[in-house]
Amino acid sequence: MTNNKQQTMSPKEKAQELFDKFALGGWGKEHANSCVDEILDVIKLMSYGIRYLSARDYFQEVKQEIENL
Repeated sequence: MTNNKQQTMSPKEKAQELFDKFALGGWGKEHANSCVDEILDVIKLMSYGIRYLSARDYFQEVKQEIENL
């Protein structure tokens, strides 16, 4: 089952969502980046193709947006 909200969120919106989820303990940026790093590690294990490149590019942009927060 896919999450339609995630599919329509821009990288900036996703970065803010992840930051907000982890911000309660004062570690928002660090934990959000750790989360994205884990996702990127899993994506590396996927086969190469359009899906791989799209997901990788999306989460690389999310990671950059977290840095901008």
